[in-house]
Amino acid sequence: MDRLAFRADGLTSLSEDDDWRAGCVAFIEAEGKVALVRKSTDDATDYDLAGLWAMPGGMIRRQSPGATREVEKAARSSLASRVEVEAGLKLPAAWNTPDLGPIVSRYLRRGRTRWTLLLARTFTIQSPVPLCPIDRTISEARWARVAPTWETIAPANRLALAHILWPRLSESEKAHAREWVEKAKVECSGWAREVGLPIPPSPWASVQRLREWTATFI
Repeated sequence: MDRLAFRADGLTSLSEDDDWRAGCVAFIEAEGKVALVRKSTDDATDYDLAGLWAMPGGMIRRQSPGATREVEKAARSSLASRVEVEAGLKLPAAWNTPDLGPIVSRYLRRGRTRWTLLLARTFTIQSPVPLCPIDRTISEARWARVAPTWETIAPANRLALAHILWPRLSESEKAHAREWVEKAKVECSGWAREVGLPIPPSPWASVQRLREWTATFI
């Protein structure tokens, strides 16, 4: 995180040559269920992730001129704001950082291709309270069982969820997930190559490969 810097349009690396921006999503769990939000299809013609599910979150930005330049604080502030409008949840004070390396998403919005480096933070709350999105870009929010419907989840979020959940899935759940997680891994690998970031492994890769991946995280 200390190799990241703010620009006018978001958080990126210290190199001015990089085209990606950093975003942060929240893995929020309650009683074995995970909070997911569905991207609205109202503007589906210019947003290729419309209709797909994802963890709540968004781009990391300073909230106002002169706001903190500390990346972790900015990530917390941005994430709390996005989760509240996308899912109607207030984040608990305690969070954890999962063992994830770089995962890149790419999407088309308003005719422009954008790349996002996905960061994730995990939270646990006591019970799955009703979710109520107020952001017009979100059409629905719900609690999903821990083995989600993988094919309905946006690729980068799908891969991140798989890495977080894989150790606790049953063998039958893993068998069902593999095809869809591998498809997400292939897509995210292509996007990572486009912006010069490390290629993500599958969740079932060797321990050594997973360690190498997490060690490359900026």
